[in-house]
Amino acid sequence: MPNRKLWKLSSWIIPILTLAAVGGIVAFPPKWEWLGVGENQEISQVTTETIDPQSKQKTVTTIKHEQAKNLWDWFSLLGVPISVAFLGWWLQYLQQKRIEDQAKYEKEIAEEKAKNEKEIAEENQREEVLQAYFDRISALLIDKNVLAISTNLNGGTGFEDGRRSEEKELLDAAAAVVRTRTLSILRRLENDPVRKGSVLLFLSEAEVIRKLNVNLEGANLEGANLGGANLEGAKLIGAKLQGASLIATKLSSINLRFANLKDARLKNANLEGADLRWANLEGAILEGADLRWANLEGAILEGAKLEGAKNITPNQIQQAADYDWDFREKLELP
Repeated sequence: MPNRKLWKLSSWIIPILTLAAVGGIVAFPPKWEWLGVGENQEISQVTTETIDPQSKQKTVTTIKHEQAKNLWDWFSLLGVPISVAFLGWWLQYLQQKRIEDQAKYEKEIAEEKAKNEKEIAEENQREEVLQAYFDRISALLIDKNVLAISTNLNGGTGFEDGRRSEEKELLDAAAAVVRTRTLSILRRLENDPVRKGSVLLFLSEAEVIRKLNVNLEGANLEGANLGGANLEGAKLIGAKLQGASLIATKLSSINLRFANLKDARLKNANLEGADLRWANLEGAILEGADLRWANLEGAILEGAKLEGAKNITPNQIQQAADYDWDFREKLELP
Protein backbone atom coordinates (compact mmCIF):
# COMPACT_ATOMS: atom_id res chain seq x y z
CA MET A 1 0.00 0.00 0.00
CA PRO A 2 1.41 3.46 -0.93
CA ASN A 3 2.61 5.64 1.84
CA ARG A 4 -0.38 7.57 3.15
CA LYS A 5 1.46 10.86 3.58
CA LEU A 6 2.91 10.58 0.07
CA TRP A 7 -0.57 9.98 -1.32
CA LYS A 8 -1.93 13.05 0.43
CA LEU A 9 1.02 15.21 -0.62
CA SER A 10 0.94 14.18 -4.25
CA SER A 11 -2.85 14.45 -4.42
CA TRP A 12 -2.66 18.22 -4.56
CA ILE A 13 0.92 18.96 -5.66
CA ILE A 14 0.76 17.01 -8.95
CA PRO A 15 -2.55 18.55 -10.16
CA ILE A 16 -1.32 22.05 -9.26
CA LEU A 17 1.98 21.61 -11.09
CA THR A 18 0.21 20.13 -14.12
CA LEU A 19 -2.29 22.99 -14.29
CA ALA A 20 0.50 25.54 -13.84
CA ALA A 21 2.53 24.01 -16.67
CA VAL A 22 -0.41 23.84 -19.06
CA GLY A 23 -1.48 27.36 -18.17
CA GLY A 24 2.01 28.67 -18.72
CA ILE A 25 2.28 27.04 -22.14
CA VAL A 26 -1.13 28.36 -23.20
CA ALA A 27 -0.47 31.86 -21.94
CA PHE A 28 3.14 32.10 -23.11
CA PRO A 29 3.74 29.62 -25.93
CA PRO A 30 7.48 28.97 -26.39
CA LYS A 31 9.10 30.04 -29.64
CA TRP A 32 12.00 27.66 -29.66
CA GLU A 33 11.87 25.41 -32.65
CA TRP A 34 13.27 22.44 -30.78
CA LEU A 35 10.19 22.48 -28.57
CA GLY A 36 7.94 22.20 -31.58
CA VAL A 37 5.38 24.60 -30.24
CA GLY A 38 6.43 27.69 -32.20
CA GLU A 39 5.34 28.67 -35.71
CA ASN A 40 4.16 25.92 -38.00
CA GLN A 41 6.83 24.68 -40.43
CA GLU A 42 6.00 22.91 -43.66
CA ILE A 43 7.84 19.81 -44.72
CA SER A 44 10.16 20.75 -47.65
CA GLN A 45 10.41 18.67 -50.85
CA VAL A 46 13.19 19.08 -53.53
CA THR A 47 12.88 17.52 -56.98
CA THR A 48 15.81 17.44 -59.46
CA GLU A 49 16.01 16.15 -63.01
CA THR A 50 19.22 14.91 -64.68
CA ILE A 51 19.83 13.66 -68.27
CA ASP A 52 22.49 11.10 -69.00
CA PRO A 53 24.45 12.44 -72.00
CA GLN A 54 25.19 8.97 -73.29
CA SER A 55 21.87 7.24 -72.82
CA LYS A 56 19.84 10.37 -73.23
CA GLN A 57 17.70 9.12 -70.31
CA LYS A 58 16.15 11.53 -67.83
CA THR A 59 16.42 10.75 -64.11
CA VAL A 60 14.06 12.39 -61.60
CA THR A 61 15.19 12.51 -57.97
CA THR A 62 12.90 13.68 -55.17
CA ILE A 63 14.28 14.47 -51.73
CA LYS A 64 11.93 15.20 -48.82
CA HIS A 65 13.13 17.11 -45.82
CA GLU A 66 11.16 16.43 -42.62
CA GLN A 67 11.69 18.23 -39.38
CA ALA A 68 13.19 15.93 -36.76
CA LYS A 69 11.07 14.85 -33.80
CA ASN A 70 11.18 17.54 -31.17
CA LEU A 71 10.09 17.81 -27.57
CA TRP A 72 6.52 18.72 -28.42
CA ASP A 73 6.28 15.74 -30.77
CA TRP A 74 7.44 13.47 -27.97
CA PHE A 75 4.92 15.06 -25.66
CA SER A 76 2.21 14.42 -28.24
CA LEU A 77 3.38 10.86 -28.62
CA LEU A 78 3.58 10.21 -24.86
CA GLY A 79 0.56 12.31 -23.88
CA VAL A 80 -1.98 9.49 -24.16
CA PRO A 81 -0.12 6.91 -22.04
CA ILE A 82 0.87 9.57 -19.51
CA SER A 83 -2.73 10.76 -19.28
CA VAL A 84 -3.95 7.21 -18.92
CA ALA A 85 -1.35 6.51 -16.24
CA PHE A 86 -2.21 9.71 -14.37
CA LEU A 87 -5.92 8.98 -14.61
CA GLY A 88 -5.31 5.48 -13.30
CA TRP A 89 -3.24 6.85 -10.44
CA TRP A 90 -5.90 9.44 -9.64
CA LEU A 91 -8.69 6.86 -9.63
CA GLN A 92 -6.57 4.60 -7.43
CA TYR A 93 -5.96 7.50 -5.05
CA LEU A 94 -9.67 8.30 -4.87
CA GLN A 95 -10.47 4.65 -4.22
CA GLN A 96 -7.78 4.48 -1.54
CA LYS A 97 -9.13 7.64 0.07
CA ARG A 98 -12.68 6.24 0.07
CA ILE A 99 -11.43 3.05 1.69
CA GLU A 100 -9.54 5.03 4.37
CA ASP A 101 -12.52 7.33 5.00
CA GLN A 102 -14.83 4.35 5.29
CA ALA A 103 -12.41 2.62 7.66
CA LYS A 104 -12.13 5.79 9.74
CA TYR A 105 -15.91 6.16 9.85
CA GLU A 106 -16.39 2.53 10.86
CA LYS A 107 -13.70 2.91 13.53
CA GLU A 108 -15.44 5.97 14.98
CA ILE A 109 -18.77 4.15 14.98
CA ALA A 110 -17.18 1.14 16.68
CA GLU A 111 -15.47 3.35 19.30
CA GLU A 112 -18.70 5.23 20.00
CA LYS A 113 -20.59 1.95 20.32
CA ALA A 114 -17.92 0.55 22.64
CA LYS A 115 -18.04 3.73 24.72
CA ASN A 116 -21.84 3.56 25.02
CA GLU A 117 -21.71 -0.13 25.90
CA LYS A 118 -19.06 0.57 28.54
CA GLU A 119 -21.16 3.38 30.04
CA ILE A 120 -24.23 1.15 30.08
CA ALA A 121 -22.24 -1.67 31.68
CA GLU A 122 -20.86 0.69 34.33
CA GLU A 123 -24.33 2.10 34.93
CA ASN A 124 -25.76 -1.38 35.38
CA GLN A 125 -22.88 -2.33 37.64
CA ARG A 126 -23.43 0.72 39.86
CA GLU A 127 -27.13 -0.08 40.03
CA GLU A 128 -26.40 -3.69 40.99
CA VAL A 129 -23.96 -2.55 43.67
CA LEU A 130 -26.54 -0.13 45.06
CA GLN A 131 -29.30 -2.74 45.10
CA ALA A 132 -26.98 -5.23 46.79
CA TYR A 133 -26.27 -2.59 49.47
CA PHE A 134 -29.98 -1.97 50.02
CA ASP A 135 -30.66 -5.70 50.25
CA ARG A 136 -27.89 -6.36 52.76
CA ILE A 137 -28.77 -3.44 55.01
CA SER A 138 -32.46 -4.36 54.85
CA ALA A 139 -31.68 -7.97 55.71
CA LEU A 140 -29.57 -6.82 58.66
CA LEU A 141 -32.32 -4.58 59.98
CA ILE A 142 -35.05 -7.19 59.54
CA ASP A 143 -33.20 -10.32 60.61
CA LYS A 144 -31.79 -8.77 63.76
CA ASN A 145 -34.80 -6.54 64.37
CA VAL A 146 -32.32 -3.86 65.38
CA LEU A 147 -34.63 -0.87 64.89
CA ALA A 148 -37.23 -2.29 67.25
CA ILE A 149 -34.53 -3.13 69.77
CA SER A 150 -33.21 0.40 69.52
CA THR A 151 -36.67 1.82 70.16
CA ASN A 152 -37.14 -0.38 73.21
CA LEU A 153 -33.74 0.46 74.66
CA ASN A 154 -34.14 4.17 74.15
CA GLY A 155 -37.67 4.01 75.51
CA GLY A 156 -36.53 2.26 78.68
CA THR A 157 -38.89 -0.72 78.64
CA GLY A 158 -37.36 -2.28 81.71
CA PHE A 159 -35.20 -4.99 80.20
CA GLU A 160 -32.94 -6.82 82.61
CA ASP A 161 -29.43 -5.43 82.84
CA GLY A 162 -27.89 -8.52 81.20
CA ARG A 163 -30.32 -8.51 78.35
CA ARG A 164 -29.95 -4.76 77.93
CA SER A 165 -26.20 -5.19 77.66
CA GLU A 166 -26.59 -7.85 74.98
CA GLU A 167 -29.02 -5.70 73.03
CA LYS A 168 -26.66 -2.74 73.26
CA GLU A 169 -23.81 -4.84 71.88
CA LEU A 170 -26.05 -5.98 69.02
CA LEU A 171 -26.94 -2.40 68.17
CA ASP A 172 -23.30 -1.30 68.26
CA ALA A 173 -22.33 -4.16 65.96
CA ALA A 174 -25.18 -3.34 63.57
CA ALA A 175 -24.18 0.32 63.53
CA ALA A 176 -20.58 -0.64 62.75
CA VAL A 177 -21.72 -2.83 59.83
CA VAL A 178 -23.95 -0.07 58.47
CA ARG A 179 -21.12 2.45 58.76
CA THR A 180 -18.60 0.20 57.01
CA ARG A 181 -20.91 -0.77 54.17
CA THR A 182 -22.16 2.80 53.73
CA LEU A 183 -18.70 4.36 53.52
CA SER A 184 -17.68 1.60 51.12
CA ILE A 185 -20.63 2.14 48.77
CA LEU A 186 -20.11 5.90 48.84
CA ARG A 187 -16.50 5.42 47.73
CA ARG A 188 -17.59 3.16 44.88
CA LEU A 189 -20.20 5.71 43.81
CA GLU A 190 -17.75 8.60 44.07
CA ASN A 191 -18.70 10.07 40.68
CA ASP A 192 -22.40 9.31 40.97
CA PRO A 193 -24.03 12.05 43.08
CA VAL A 194 -27.55 10.79 42.39
CA ARG A 195 -26.96 7.34 43.83
CA LYS A 196 -24.89 8.73 46.71
CA GLY A 197 -27.90 10.80 47.64
CA SER A 198 -30.16 7.76 47.44
CA VAL A 199 -27.92 5.94 49.95
CA LEU A 200 -28.40 8.64 52.58
CA LEU A 201 -32.10 9.00 51.77
CA PHE A 202 -32.53 5.25 52.31
CA LEU A 203 -30.84 5.43 55.71
CA SER A 204 -32.83 8.54 56.54
CA GLU A 205 -36.22 7.11 55.64
CA ALA A 206 -35.46 3.87 57.48
CA GLU A 207 -34.39 5.97 60.50
CA VAL A 208 -31.17 3.99 60.61
CA ILE A 209 -28.94 7.02 61.17
CA ARG A 210 -31.03 8.37 64.03
CA LYS A 211 -31.86 5.14 65.83
CA LEU A 212 -28.47 3.46 65.45
CA ASN A 213 -26.46 6.65 65.85
CA VAL A 214 -24.36 5.73 62.80
CA ASN A 215 -21.04 7.58 62.50
CA LEU A 216 -20.38 8.61 58.87
CA GLU A 217 -17.28 10.65 59.54
CA GLY A 218 -15.45 11.61 56.32
CA ALA A 219 -18.25 10.39 54.03
CA ASN A 220 -17.98 11.53 50.40
CA LEU A 221 -21.33 13.13 49.56
CA GLU A 222 -20.06 15.70 47.08
CA GLY A 223 -22.88 16.92 44.85
CA ALA A 224 -25.42 14.58 46.45
CA ASN A 225 -29.10 15.49 46.44
CA LEU A 226 -30.28 15.26 50.05
CA GLY A 227 -33.15 17.71 49.83
CA GLY A 228 -35.84 17.04 52.40
CA ALA A 229 -33.95 14.23 54.12
CA ASN A 230 -33.99 13.80 57.88
CA LEU A 231 -30.37 13.75 59.07
CA GLU A 232 -31.04 14.94 62.61
CA GLY A 233 -28.19 14.10 64.95
CA ALA A 234 -26.08 12.51 62.20
CA LYS A 235 -22.33 12.41 62.67
CA LEU A 236 -20.78 13.78 59.47
CA ILE A 237 -17.51 15.13 60.84
CA GLY A 238 -15.20 16.08 57.98
CA ALA A 239 -17.75 14.96 55.37
CA LYS A 240 -17.36 16.13 51.78
CA LEU A 241 -20.55 17.98 50.86
CA GLN A 242 -19.29 20.40 48.22
CA GLY A 243 -22.14 21.48 45.97
CA ALA A 244 -24.59 19.17 47.74
CA SER A 245 -28.29 19.99 47.73
CA LEU A 246 -29.56 20.21 51.32
CA ILE A 247 -32.65 22.27 50.62
CA ALA A 248 -35.22 21.95 53.43
CA THR A 249 -33.12 19.16 54.96
CA LYS A 250 -33.48 18.44 58.66
CA LEU A 251 -30.00 18.95 60.08
CA SER A 252 -30.77 19.86 63.66
CA SER A 253 -28.11 18.77 66.16
CA ILE A 254 -26.02 17.36 63.31
CA ASN A 255 -22.25 17.21 63.74
CA LEU A 256 -20.63 18.86 60.71
CA ARG A 257 -17.35 19.88 62.26
CA PHE A 258 -14.61 20.35 59.64
CA ALA A 259 -17.10 19.39 56.91
CA ASN A 260 -16.67 20.88 53.47
CA LEU A 261 -19.94 22.58 52.54
CA LYS A 262 -18.52 24.87 49.87
CA ASP A 263 -21.25 26.02 47.47
CA ALA A 264 -23.76 23.73 49.20
CA ARG A 265 -27.43 24.72 48.91
CA LEU A 266 -28.88 24.94 52.42
CA LYS A 267 -31.92 27.03 51.65
CA ASN A 268 -34.64 26.57 54.29
CA ALA A 269 -32.57 23.85 55.98
CA ASN A 270 -33.05 23.28 59.70
CA LEU A 271 -29.61 23.76 61.28
CA GLU A 272 -30.88 24.32 64.79
CA GLY A 273 -28.14 23.37 67.24
CA ALA A 274 -25.90 22.13 64.43
CA ASP A 275 -22.19 21.85 65.14
CA LEU A 276 -20.55 23.77 62.28
CA ARG A 277 -17.24 24.49 63.97
CA TRP A 278 -14.46 24.92 61.43
CA ALA A 279 -16.80 23.93 58.62
CA ASN A 280 -16.19 25.40 55.18
CA LEU A 281 -19.35 27.29 54.18
CA GLU A 282 -17.69 29.36 51.46
CA GLY A 283 -20.30 30.32 48.86
CA ALA A 284 -22.99 28.26 50.61
CA ILE A 285 -26.61 29.39 50.19
CA LEU A 286 -28.18 29.78 53.64
CA GLU A 287 -31.24 31.81 52.68
CA GLY A 288 -34.12 30.88 54.98
CA ALA A 289 -31.97 28.41 56.94
CA ASP A 290 -32.67 28.19 60.65
CA LEU A 291 -29.37 28.70 62.51
CA ARG A 292 -30.75 28.92 66.02
CA TRP A 293 -28.02 27.88 68.48
CA ALA A 294 -25.81 26.68 65.64
CA ASN A 295 -22.11 26.78 66.57
CA LEU A 296 -20.18 28.68 63.87
CA GLU A 297 -16.89 28.95 65.70
CA GLY A 298 -14.08 29.12 63.15
CA ALA A 299 -16.47 28.46 60.24
CA ILE A 300 -15.49 29.90 56.85
CA LEU A 301 -18.30 32.16 55.69
CA GLU A 302 -16.50 33.89 52.81
CA GLY A 303 -19.05 34.47 50.05
CA ALA A 304 -21.80 32.67 51.97
CA LYS A 305 -25.30 33.98 51.25
CA LEU A 306 -26.70 34.72 54.71
CA GLU A 307 -29.48 37.05 53.60
CA GLY A 308 -32.75 35.84 55.05
CA ALA A 309 -31.13 33.32 57.38
CA LYS A 310 -33.28 32.76 60.46
CA ASN A 311 -32.30 33.18 64.08
CA ILE A 312 -28.67 34.02 63.35
CA THR A 313 -27.14 36.38 65.88
CA PRO A 314 -24.22 38.82 65.66
CA ASN A 315 -22.46 36.67 68.23
CA GLN A 316 -22.58 33.67 65.89
CA ILE A 317 -21.10 35.70 63.05
CA GLN A 318 -18.52 37.08 65.45
CA GLN A 319 -17.52 33.50 66.31
CA ALA A 320 -16.73 32.85 62.65
CA ALA A 321 -15.12 36.24 62.07
CA ASP A 322 -12.76 35.84 65.00
CA TYR A 323 -10.88 33.24 62.98
CA ASP A 324 -11.40 34.73 59.51
CA TRP A 325 -9.67 38.12 59.32
CA ASP A 326 -10.67 38.79 55.71
CA PHE A 327 -14.31 38.16 56.53
CA ARG A 328 -13.96 40.21 59.69
CA GLU A 329 -12.70 43.24 57.76
CA LYS A 330 -15.55 43.01 55.25
CA LEU A 331 -18.03 43.03 58.13
CA GLU A 332 -16.11 45.98 59.66
CA LEU A 333 -15.81 44.20 62.96
CA PRO A 334 -13.29 45.44 65.54
